[in-house]
Amino acid sequence: MSGQAGVSAQVQFSSVARAGPRATSPDNTDQVIVQIQKELRELLIEHAALLRRIGLLKRTLTGLADIFGGDISSSVLSDLLPDFPSLRHHRPGLTEACREVLREVAQPLTNRELCDRLKQSNPALLARHKTPAAAVRTVTKRLVSYGEAHQSLNERYECTWQWIDRCGTGPNGEHYLSQKFHP
Repeated sequence: MSGQAGVSAQVQFSSVARAGPRATSPDNTDQVIVQIQKELRELLIEHAALLRRIGLLKRTLTGLADIFGGDISSSVLSDLLPDFPSLRHHRPGLTEACREVLREVAQPLTNRELCDRLKQSNPALLARHKTPAAAVRTVTKRLVSYGEAHQSLNERYECTWQWIDRCGTGPNGEHYLSQKFHP
């Protein structure tokens, strides 16, 4: 993005602001808005590119640290990557744990049943969350939106979730229409 476009939009905008609402023509205001929109789009594209590049560099540094271990100064990495230790020793998160539990069972589970099974398999996982039941519910809703789980109601009108495979089939052979939003 050129700095000239930003300066041009600032000059136009400030001259419109100084002139006041009566002195500006609709054409001039429209031009300023179009210019600002154009610059904003360009900056958002640059921002996305920078975030991708930063992510790539962080993954590269983490990979090098995993390969070479103590040869890379951990103080340098800690400054660049505040969460460096957790990157090297990844522990499965709540989403993956919910996936595993849902894959293992044949019947639909309520939120409470899913939480109970998670507590049995990994008590520390739910302890990291302020409201574990709400966190599990959020994850299961996302799994439904990804097309990985099916949501239904049981006989007590409680929401239940059941794992579905990539073909849209549940563990007992039921066929579900995918509600997948992501490619």
